[in-house]
Amino acid sequence: MAKRLKTPLSESDARSLKAGETVYIDGIVYTGRDEVHIHALEYAEKGKTVPVDFKGSALFHCGPIMRKVGEKWEVVAAGPTTSSRMNSLEPQFIEKFRPGAIIGKGGMSQPTVDAMKKFGCV
Repeated sequence: MAKRLKTPLSESDARSLKAGETVYIDGIVYTGRDEVHIHALEYAEKGKTVPVDFKGSALFHCGPIMRKVGEKWEVVAAGPTTSSRMNSLEPQFIEKFRPGAIIGKGGMSQPTVDAMKKFGCV
């Protein structure tokens, strides 16, 4: 049976899911790779506010192809990037920013899985 959730996700939303369930996520899904993790953690370390509230968010490990049109950037294509690239940063990121879901491909390290369990992230 499929579940439908809406961002921002609550910790109970994340904890209600079972392995193998199909989940549809409505709402805002942020994209980011290792650079987003690095910059957000650096901002937090310096006492700066990040421009996005990641609490309860869905974060898609994404490698976009972008094109500049005038003064703006637009997405040409976007696909998943390997989540294991974020393993050295993800446990700290989860603890600090409390995202509700991480979407990507490939494996995640045990410390990342442990942080997800501890802070209610899927």
